[in-house]
Amino acid sequence: MTTDLKWHLVILKPEGGSTGGAVLKVMQLVLSIMKFKFVIMDDIVGLTKDDLITRMQKQQHTPIYLKDLLEILDQVILFDWADFFLFEEPPSQWRGEEDILYPPLVAETDTIIRAVDNTYIYVYTPYQTIVDKLVHDVNVDIESIVTDNLENLSFPE
Repeated sequence: MTTDLKWHLVILKPEGGSTGGAVLKVMQLVLSIMKFKFVIMDDIVGLTKDDLITRMQKQQHTPIYLKDLLEILDQVILFDWADFFLFEEPPSQWRGEEDILYPPLVAETDTIIRAVDNTYIYVYTPYQTIVDKLVHDVNVDIESIVTDNLENLSFPE
């Protein structure tokens, strides 16, 4: 991907916040129309009944099969913060461990789903079909939808 494209930012506010179940639902909607197979996780902070968050943190910055993540997301009680970088193919090189700003990093992905401040789910995508699917089927409050260059979108940290 590239920063030259127009990207969409859909900000969702699910009831109950950015739970694992809410993130899973958004991911499943995205995957119902796009065939992403890999995910790289970053900035995973949250609450579970066991050590799942710690295990997820150990897998950060490494491409894993998205199907493996989908099997465990619902076990997360609440994500304070979490970045899920989605890919059709695993990246040959990943700069996520570097101190890099979000726009160039997001531009290396196909789509990103972020749990933000234990309340919101941000979806950054260049695909209008994903925006349309979320608007039509997500069944949670949509705070806003913005389409612009990546550098002009909001990236809370």
